Amino acid sequence: VRAVGILGTPEQFDALTPHLAAADADLRLAAVRALARLDPDRAANLNQLASLAKDPDDRVARAAQKAQRREFAMQR
Repeated sequence: VRAVGILGTPEQFDALTPHLAAADADLRLAAVRALARLDPDRAANLNQLASLAKDPDDRVARAAQKAQRREFAMQR
């Protein structure tokens, strides 16, 4: 998932969205970051980010909040 976020293309966006619901926090975190890097505007508008912004894992919650603010786009 991390590699797709770094090396992938926006066309791979849909393949990553199911990972936002993963039981594993590391996988949710990687998915949020990857989606936000692939297509920041589209990621910011995902309904799942609202719930992930309140994720019990602080890392996931912070990443979702950053994605909603499109901050990952600035880190390419």
